[in-house]
Amino acid sequence: MIWTENFGPCAELSPTTLLTACTCRDATTKQGGAGFGLAIGPTCPSHAASVTLVTSMARILREPLLHFAVFAVLLFVVFEIRNDDEAPPPPSATFIAVSEADARALARQFEGVWNRPPAREELDTLISSYLDEEILVREALKLGLDRDDPVIRNRLRQKMLFLTESESQRMVPEDAVLEQHLQGNPERFVLPGQISFQQVYLGEAPDEETVRQSLDRLTEGQDPALIGVRSLLPAGMQAADPQQVDRLFGPGFFAATAQLPDATWAGPVRSGYGLHLVRIENRVAPLLPTLPDVREIVLADWRREQAQILADAYLAALRDTYDIAVPDAAALTDILTQ
Repeated sequence: MIWTENFGPCAELSPTTLLTACTCRDATTKQGGAGFGLAIGPTCPSHAASVTLVTSMARILREPLLHFAVFAVLLFVVFEIRNDDEAPPPPSATFIAVSEADARALARQFEGVWNRPPAREELDTLISSYLDEEILVREALKLGLDRDDPVIRNRLRQKMLFLTESESQRMVPEDAVLEQHLQGNPERFVLPGQISFQQVYLGEAPDEETVRQSLDRLTEGQDPALIGVRSLLPAGMQAADPQQVDRLFGPGFFAATAQLPDATWAGPVRSGYGLHLVRIENRVAPLLPTLPDVREIVLADWRREQAQILADAYLAALRDTYDIAVPDAAALTDILTQ
């Protein structure tokens, strides 16, 4: 079940509950959110339906895609109502009003920067700057300077998408939903493996005999510090993850150590600097954490995913309100071949 701050729960109803839902006079109303309700009451023979039909309906109502589709439509309606009710009237071409709320906002911005309220002269200067900005913006719009400007267009696009993102941040899923998201996307949350190892650097391109002799000496227990070529690389690493290892030795070095046996010198392993002999002292396998350990991370990722779903649905709803014409396939082919 998913709750939203604005719209309440998307209830998952059992077939029995649906069978007992009717519009009888003595039915009570269980509110499902602002502006929504479901009449739940005693079994009403005149409204009884086939169990098979009700079961199918219950299965459909539990579909997440249906929840998001309904939510997207509601979101579109809310934005339309909000735009109609709250949109200010078109400003006069020559009249500019600085309200008391505007002045207070300017004073708060000043205080946030300077840690003190502005003096009267400073507030007058802030208001004057605000008026200059408003005048220049209006004149720029008159000249059409906002058109075909990729920076402005991108900023407007971001603000529109922010509307859906803000709605997704209010969604509070049950732990079962987050657990499903965690198990369905393990690559996003898995803790990387770690290794502890020693290494001996043999140079950029040592010959086979040098590699064999060095490996024999290490196997016999000789001091690794007396073998190989000196370098600025560490003699080993402890509990290092792939990113840490590859940052020092170059991409792919951590993965190459996966083929080596434990607790014995082996190699050579190639790094970004040359060849190394390596002794694996300890390994920690990758681990998918439990939900309690990463709940906030999973929640943030789930909300990002829902924000994209809502944005796609909202944009699809907006597209339906436009008549759109694009070049046909032949024209696009000509563009690509020119």
